[in-house]
Amino acid sequence: MLKKEGYDAEIVDLALPDGLRNLDIKLASGEVNFCFGMQGVGSCLMTNKDVNLWTARRIPFVGIHYDSPCYNPFNHFNESRFVANLYNYESFLDIKQRYLPSEQVSACLPYTFPQQLPVSPLPFEKRTIRLLYLKSGYPVEEFAAYIDSLPHAIRGGVWQQLERAGKDPNLQLADLAAEVFESAGLDRHAMQRQFWGVVQTMDFYLRRKRAIDFVDWLKFQPGAVIIGNGWDFIDKTGAAAEFHPSLDIAQTAPLYHQAQFVCNTNPYGRDIIHERAVLGLMFGSCVLTDTHAWWDERFAGVPALTRFRRDLPLDAQLQPAIADMAAAAARAKTGPAAAGVFVDPGMVKHLLGCVARVHELTK
Repeated sequence: MLKKEGYDAEIVDLALPDGLRNLDIKLASGEVNFCFGMQGVGSCLMTNKDVNLWTARRIPFVGIHYDSPCYNPFNHFNESRFVANLYNYESFLDIKQRYLPSEQVSACLPYTFPQQLPVSPLPFEKRTIRLLYLKSGYPVEEFAAYIDSLPHAIRGGVWQQLERAGKDPNLQLADLAAEVFESAGLDRHAMQRQFWGVVQTMDFYLRRKRAIDFVDWLKFQPGAVIIGNGWDFIDKTGAAAEFHPSLDIAQTAPLYHQAQFVCNTNPYGRDIIHERAVLGLMFGSCVLTDTHAWWDERFAGVPALTRFRRDLPLDAQLQPAIADMAAAAARAKTGPAAAGVFVDPGMVKHLLGCVARVHELTK
């Protein structure tokens, strides 16, 4: 995509023994317009004189963040104005701006695909997978044990906030953790690592629990296929679903083509979109997904997408959607057109626009 915009693109592997040296040689050549890295990896590189590399070379570096700032907060804050941030979700940008403020350029990069993917060639009624869920599973006990090991003033507050988050998908976990620290009389600014460790634990706990709760419903559904490692800890007594090991992402397209219903659970956040839901719509499947403000505001009128809430019984919400296959086949046809909002062939222009803002800021 960069080459279509007139840029030669090259991958530099900093994990190689001479990776950093080769990068600096390229930067010194005067031929590099900008660099970027996933999750901000590379944004904090320093010269041997302890100067930020991007400041020293006066070359913009853009961190593209598709995960919450809680997982590596120090890649989201940089004193160098040559380091910028792009976030797939407004809620992540919100965390950065309020909890990790800096004078850097930081903006949203819409969650999009460069092109519309073709609808499955298989008619809905001839697809061999009734319910498809592509997700590895992990128990929550290690995170529960960590929370229980926290000082009493924090431990109880964290459990209370997790209960709130379980009922409301649109809160900000950093806000909930900040309330806990404030209530305990702790200065989160002076305890940055501890604070972000609590936020990260809450996020991990909710991700895993959401998946477990959903699999505990899905495992009893005839025709369900669960693809992912780590589900050995699930009680499979009376289960009707098939469990299979994880596959490389390149091998999953045929599964989507075979699926009548694609199932999805999201990480916690008011606007986080997982590719499972988008691909399901594009390939012409019905989609079952837990919901939040973004889905509710934009897809409430899309029949192919069935949204379910976490604070209500899953069976009552989902059985009506999967019971009538003729009705489901008709609903599935609305998915590809609705998924058009995720298609942006000019997505690279967002990256280039961010680079231009850095050049303007650092003149």
